[in-house]
Amino acid sequence: MKLPTVALLWLFALLSLAPGKVEAAEVRRAPEATAASPMWLDPAEPGSAAEVALRRAGYVREEWFQSGTANVYGDGLAVVQRGVHYVTRLIVIRPRNPRRFSGTVQLNPAHPFRGNDNWQTLAPYVLERGDAFVSVMSGADENTRRARAGPAPVMAPLTLSWFNPARYAPIRWPAEEDGIRWDVLTDTARLLRDPAGPLRGLAVRRVFASGWSFTGSLLRTFINEGFHDRARQGSGKPLIDGYLIGISGFSFRSGYLPLNSRLPVPGVDDPRRPNRAIDVPVIELQSENEAITNREPQTPDRDRGPGAHRLYELPGTTHGSGGTRTYLAERQIAWRLKQRFTAPVDACPYPASDIDIADYARAAHANLERWAREGVPPPRAARLQHRALVQLSDVDGNTLGDIRPAQISVPLARYGKAPDGANCDPTAPGIGSPAIPMRRVPLSRERLRQLYPGGAADYLHRFDAAIDALVGARWLRAPEARRQKAEARRQAAATF
Repeated sequence: MKLPTVALLWLFALLSLAPGKVEAAEVRRAPEATAASPMWLDPAEPGSAAEVALRRAGYVREEWFQSGTANVYGDGLAVVQRGVHYVTRLIVIRPRNPRRFSGTVQLNPAHPFRGNDNWQTLAPYVLERGDAFVSVMSGADENTRRARAGPAPVMAPLTLSWFNPARYAPIRWPAEEDGIRWDVLTDTARLLRDPAGPLRGLAVRRVFASGWSFTGSLLRTFINEGFHDRARQGSGKPLIDGYLIGISGFSFRSGYLPLNSRLPVPGVDDPRRPNRAIDVPVIELQSENEAITNREPQTPDRDRGPGAHRLYELPGTTHGSGGTRTYLAERQIAWRLKQRFTAPVDACPYPASDIDIADYARAAHANLERWAREGVPPPRAARLQHRALVQLSDVDGNTLGDIRPAQISVPLARYGKAPDGANCDPTAPGIGSPAIPMRRVPLSRERLRQLYPGGAADYLHRFDAAIDALVGARWLRAPEARRQKAEARRQAAATF
């Protein structure tokens, strides 16, 4: 018997769902945020520079509730709990005018620590290009479940309901089980291409997933456990066209996640951990923090075909290296508690590293898209040099490796631990990965005279040439290069 076209389409839709799933996810808009009903981690916080940047770029931000059912999986992807109902939230940042849309979506699972996402890293790149950005709340983890709550809950689902109970009343996430996150992420990726999804009216052609720290590990587990292979469009093509895994080394304890909350974290030598070959490209971008714990064998760099892969290790950066902090979560918590917020003061006389891993991440995103769309492989780089968990350094104390930020190849400082006696970065228990302190410690006057006999002009000439070489090799994009050159001039004025 020949089935009607509608019946065939419905049958194919059911078959394209994860095994055991019989219900497609759906979305509905959350109410527009107001002063009386604010959005948690609002990327367009009223009166903020972020709101101005979105408006000038012709972008809007929206909040959506995604609902569906998800399975919980065990080893071998056996279904151990079926049809768990969930409601999570999405933050969508997109061009107001569909004609401005590039066709590319940047998908980011939110961190279990209060639901932080990767918007700050990607914002300049997304707004410049016309991409869309989507963050999906992906539950909690063992660290946030056992962390002391303090003035506000730490676990992302509880943070939402604590901050605005009325607004986030629809949220439904299992109290003790995060194993639904794999189906939830797949549902989100599918909805992004759905005409009735949160990007309705936009012609989505590509979806790239990125994650940092815990969420980088989440993506690695998503790939290695076979969820990427199952996440398919009706045509059989993958729902996700490429991955960027940031500051997550597969051989560090937190570099891989258990499939559900009852299973232990796989051991650091577990054969599932090394990155497996898939049909879309993967870039890993690590700081020194992850580089010194990277075990062998690492996934080999490959230009084409299944297993297309790059591993980058960036000197002068650590697990927390990044741009200017906004303290958005802290300010919103203070608002909720009716307290005044004061940004913490760093008492260390040596500032944090000014080598921003986000600059290199944006170039990596551009390279990843070009790789996926045009087949043009990104540059290759040898790994950082270390021995027995200790970095090997050049004469100025900076770690040796193939990627050389201009701040290291044309140095004014060494990057690493502050000198003894400076009372910086005391060791303290945390809930995540330990981080190598990464301070900017100025070189001596004598050393600067040796390096730059011509003074500031000599330094800036060499720094600009180093930046131009990084752009030419596709390690940096032009916008970040301009910013770094401007910062070098401020540094030179203060140094020479």
